[in-house]
Amino acid sequence: MNDVLELVGDYMFSRYPDVSASVPFELYDEETATSKVKTAKKIFDSLSERINKIED
Repeated sequence: MNDVLELVGDYMFSRYPDVSASVPFELYDEETATSKVKTAKKIFDSLSERINKIED
């Protein structure tokens, strides 16, 4: 759940760019972006695993 909460703000900035006082792409460097992508992949993999258990 913490992983999801970590990405909520990023969702808000990408979905509603006017909520930020700055340009969203300026808030991320390569290290931060890589970390966010890894977190998103971790969430995706976890959900995929749960779906596969339900389908079996």
